Amino acid sequence: MFDKKINILKQAENGVGLITIEATVPTGFELVAKDECLKLFGPDTTIYDYRGSIFFNIPIKDYNKVSKLRCIDHLFLVGPYFENVEVFCKNNPNFENTDVIKQNDLKLIGELAEKGHMDTTLKAWREMINFKGNAFPTKEEHLNYKVAVENKTEDVDDTKKVLKFRATCYRSGSHTFSSMEAATVFGGKLQDNFHWVVDLSDFDLNVVLNISGNAAYIALALTKESMHKRNITH
Repeated sequence: MFDKKINILKQAENGVGLITIEATVPTGFELVAKDECLKLFGPDTTIYDYRGSIFFNIPIKDYNKVSKLRCIDHLFLVGPYFENVEVFCKNNPNFENTDVIKQNDLKLIGELAEKGHMDTTLKAWREMINFKGNAFPTKEEHLNYKVAVENKTEDVDDTKKVLKFRATCYRSGSHTFSSMEAATVFGGKLQDNFHWVVDLSDFDLNVVLNISGNAAYIALALTKESMHKRNITH
């Protein structure tokens, strides 16, 4: 099933102006959400339904239409994908859960956070949510912002506010590392590479690393609260 996700990402990668959206839905409503999506974006829209979510490709200019989908909870912009991360899984005949192998595997996970992998997706995310802060700060800009916040001497202009983030990892399969360990290493490398501010509660961006066996993809959250609240009336 993970292969189907990779295939839809490949299609967006090869298209002009196409993005892949992952939308979570209540379990059991996947086909309803898929039907909604086809009616909204057209019968030729590439969609893949998976338990609790749908993946679909649309032109980035049509992103504002997504809010018209009534079944969806959360939205993610799906970015770089990796088909063969050479981490050890228990289905590997050479699997051996040792500290040396674990540290090497976590090093490979950290390498997924390289800046070159995410630049294009991050620029699209910034445009889609109309983020006004600094998503690509230099190390000096990060330090200056940190000093300004700590001193509270003056209001910081919105355009100079360094992006605040957290990293999350969802994982399926048997690996040498836990999801928490992967998220910690991945988030640390993101901070090193992008000079962002870690904030686990009041964040601008949740960067989600999804791992299944030896495959992985990165998704940037587009929503903080579930969109199902739109359907609640009093």
